[in-house]
Amino acid sequence: MRPSNTGLLTAKHLKEISGIFVISLMLTGCGGSSASSPAEVIDTTPDQFTFTDITNQNTNTLIESAAIIITGINSVTSLSIVDGEFSINEGEYSTTAVMVKENDKVTVRRLSAMDYASTTNITLNIGTVSDTFTITTHSENTRFANKIADDLNAQFSIINQPRKGRVIVSPDLHSITYEPLTAYDYLKSGESAQETISVTMLGSEVTHDVTFNIAGVTNESQCTDRPIIDVQASDKSQQYPSIDEGSCVRISAPALSAGTIWHAWTGPSGAYRGQLFSTIGVDDRASELIFLPPAPGKYNLSWCPESGECIASYYFESDTADTKQVVKSELTIENEIINEAATLTVRLEDGLSDDNFTYHWIIHHWSESYTVLIDVITTENTLELPLANIDDNYFVYVVADDNNF
Repeated sequence: MRPSNTGLLTAKHLKEISGIFVISLMLTGCGGSSASSPAEVIDTTPDQFTFTDITNQNTNTLIESAAIIITGINSVTSLSIVDGEFSINEGEYSTTAVMVKENDKVTVRRLSAMDYASTTNITLNIGTVSDTFTITTHSENTRFANKIADDLNAQFSIINQPRKGRVIVSPDLHSITYEPLTAYDYLKSGESAQETISVTMLGSEVTHDVTFNIAGVTNESQCTDRPIIDVQASDKSQQYPSIDEGSCVRISAPALSAGTIWHAWTGPSGAYRGQLFSTIGVDDRASELIFLPPAPGKYNLSWCPESGECIASYYFESDTADTKQVVKSELTIENEIINEAATLTVRLEDGLSDDNFTYHWIIHHWSESYTVLIDVITTENTLELPLANIDDNYFVYVVADDNNF
């Protein structure tokens, strides 16, 4: 990961006050007749309205849209709905077609899908204009803070990241989703695995264990149609055979029965890289590994027992092209946030793509001494800082990463 710049963050409060003044002037002729006005054209076609689709919703739950306001008509027009119910001006919900007028406020609702990661739609027709409200349920590996802590206002604070894959937190801190990425690509259809992490809630030191189930699927190996280079065990780290870009590596330790797990070190400094196995999608307990190196540089993979010295090491150097983006961003500083929640935003330098970026937020809170208040990872560049008060003081550190190994 490559850290971004750091800084204290607060919210900038902007308030706009605008006024519209309309002067109506009637002129009357003296001793003569006034000219007749042309007849007003009846308009029953509203301006295009748009619902905001929502995701990460509970299954089989009644979900309501945000309201839309009817504009652009000067006469009543028809309203009908498909696969849902509507409410006009906060009245009772109905499915029966009605007539509506300018500035009426409309919301729609329906039950979300019974299945995980599934969508349901509601189509609203007003005059000849339509829009569809889409509801998507959460994935099977999404958990909500209020379900774990039995508190409607609960928010996640600290997440211990799993050994494989990652856990992503929503910007409002209310939900987490486990993403296996390629970590369990070695699982076949019908096979499964589990990951258990520890979490805490904002304002609480109580730890909760959360377990995610990962189901195997049929995956085609990245190395099926690529050259595969065998790398042999070596006692000398200076011997780094070169692996051409696009070629896969095979290392085998079937005869070394005392070993049980692989460890990995990479880069010029030989740093430990346990997340390599999540990146390449192999079982770090299999005696043979075949994989495509994800980044350029030197690799050392060692076959080791649960404790004690490793039994054998395999060294190679990959010519894979480097795809890392250099991140430059500025975090602006304002004075204070008092009695209000604030949204923190990281803005990347112009020209950078934020596709596949993650943002690791570490926020310390002052209460006689600095303590960690929030330690989470999001895939969105915003985080909602909870309600503050006059005695609070925050230090915000953000690490932006393009997820390349």
